[in-house]
Amino acid sequence: MSDIDSPTAPAQDEEKQNGLEDIFDNDDELSELDEDQFKDVEVDAIGLPITEEVYKIQRHKRVKEAGESGGTRTKERTRSRRRGDTDGGIIEGEGVTGRRKKDRKERVENELDRLDPDQRRLRELEERVDAALKTQKKRKKVDEDDIEQMQDDRIVEVRERMRQAAIKDAEAIKDGVPATHKLQMLPEVRDVLQKHSLYDSILDNNLLESVRLWLEPLPDASLPAYSIQRELFVALEELPIKTVHLRESGIGRVVLFYQKSRKPQLGIKRIADKLVGDWSRPIMGRNKKGRNPMAMRLQA
Repeated sequence: MSDIDSPTAPAQDEEKQNGLEDIFDNDDELSELDEDQFKDVEVDAIGLPITEEVYKIQRHKRVKEAGESGGTRTKERTRSRRRGDTDGGIIEGEGVTGRRKKDRKERVENELDRLDPDQRRLRELEERVDAALKTQKKRKKVDEDDIEQMQDDRIVEVRERMRQAAIKDAEAIKDGVPATHKLQMLPEVRDVLQKHSLYDSILDNNLLESVRLWLEPLPDASLPAYSIQRELFVALEELPIKTVHLRESGIGRVVLFYQKSRKPQLGIKRIADKLVGDWSRPIMGRNKKGRNPMAMRLQA
């Protein structure tokens, strides 16, 4: 029986449609923007209120996987059971593990005693090398954690300044002066988005939401500068964006707007069309050739 004839097919289709609407938000005002109504609009006569609430980015929270408990993760610590009477010949923590370490140390010392001086020096050198390597591995882990934290801090700082630039440009349009804040910051944003080593931090810290703000139409219904569109759409093609990132950032609906609108240049529209297809495919359960792998297995 094909997936079309399956009794669960209507429910699956509805679920897929809900998933698409959740990401691309077809009822959003961006999708319904009628460009013809702005033909004769005068910017000074618009008088649209600009509030920071429109452009405010909520703090990013990572979506927890099913079954993941909240709170700070802590390393499990194994406590040795207290052995002996309270008057103590055996101190707390000296159990099986403590005896094993003591036995191992005695065994190593006995082996060293049986070695000749040259062999003993070689064994001691090997032990010092092993200890140094363990220290380096531990230090490397600490350094990696520090680097990751610095990357996160940098992305959060860039995200906030991008938001402020979007607000200032919107206010400039309202006041009838050139909007240049995003253009001035564009080289820095481009450099950040091009670094593969920052991809995880970019997505985890929701920099995509600021990218969405930069791509949204301005208060006079005009699009941002072409250089901004080009750099950001090229970056969106390269980033490993998943469905969860689309839901958190809302970037899907503005890309859908660029796909449907007549204003963007052809190159931008082509990228937008490709992105919409790529982002829709996992929800629809299709591969890059547009086929449903599950349906193909059922028909085989």
